[in-house]
Amino acid sequence: NTWVGAQVKIFHQQDKVPQPNSMGSIFPIIAPSRVNVRQGEWNPIRILSDWPRLQVWINGEQVQDLNVDLIPELKYRLRRGYLGLSALGYPLRFRNLQIRELPDSEKWEPLYESDADMEKWFISESNPKAPAVFDSINGVMRVDGSGHLATKERYRYFQLHLYARGPQHHNGGILF
Repeated sequence: NTWVGAQVKIFHQQDKVPQPNSMGSIFPIIAPSRVNVRQGEWNPIRILSDWPRLQVWINGEQVQDLNVDLIPELKYRLRRGYLGLSALGYPLRFRNLQIRELPDSEKWEPLYESDADMEKWFISESNPKAPAVFDSINGVMRVDGSGHLATKERYRYFQLHLYARGPQHHNGGILF
């Protein structure tokens, strides 16, 4: 999706002045440095996305070299997900699609791995009739009562992995 991820535009038109919808643009936000289209021919396209750097080459010529963290409209876009190909009514052909996954440059921050990690959390809400009690025993975070536990650190965009287990009839959630 163009509004949550990114789209490198493939367009047949040889624009004299690069536009945000020209071949090689980061659509619809950033025009390429140059429009280099071979109409009716195969146009090699190379994209290097190594957060926060995004680079694009069309026909062997670099047309984008961006630090995405410095572009407000792109800074908080998804950093991982599916790859997609888009066609908007024109005959379009693809061949020799290849991908090489780069080593992950993002570091995972452990929020809870051991009893000592309870220091990263606080009880943000507790029901006086059934007070929330969060504790840690042998690396397992436990809760009884009714309330919310929150991280002391704030997070805006994230990917969260965890394991959860409860009895057959339970109620809870992950708040963000």
